[in-house]
Amino acid sequence: MNKSQMSITKKLITTFLVAILLPMGTIGFISYLSAKKSLLEGTNKQIQNSVQNYIRILELGYNEASKGQSINAEYVNTLIHSVQLDSEKMINTKATNQITGESTPLNIEKLIVNGEEGFGNQKLINHIATKTNSTVTLFQRIPQGFLRIATNIKKQDCTLATGTYIANDSPVAQSLLKAEPYFGKAFVVDQWYLT
Repeated sequence: MNKSQMSITKKLITTFLVAILLPMGTIGFISYLSAKKSLLEGTNKQIQNSVQNYIRILELGYNEASKGQSINAEYVNTLIHSVQLDSEKMINTKATNQITGESTPLNIEKLIVNGEEGFGNQKLINHIATKTNSTVTLFQRIPQGFLRIATNIKKQDCTLATGTYIANDSPVAQSLLKAEPYFGKAFVVDQWYLT
């Protein structure tokens, strides 16, 4: 074969390869992009479905817990017959803001619940907690908000959160100030609760 025939043969082979390989490569690349897009869309749809399912599960759990909290509130209302303040007997304590940790010395009137002192009354708290399987707090109104005078909620150091208070600007305090029950999530001392 001479040089010109080789050159024509190379040109024909090159043209043939380009004519075959270029469309095949283009089709392959388009197929890859289509498969990738389809896979991503399918994965995104699965993730969205999973998230929606988790949201539904959480909503169901929240609704059931809210029903339980309503029943617990009704039980406590039947249990507590009288609440009064004894202004002649003051208690020296300190009030610690549950958010900022700032403490203030405080004199509060003695709160009497069903004829017994409320401050530190773990007997009452433990009785309610046992019957309702809940965290329980007895609050007393102070100028800064609502002071926990008895509770079974513990701080990070495992001591009871008695002496901590919910500040007036809290959604929980806002509901209590309107004499409305509060049902929802609430930051309590150092973690979130459903209350």
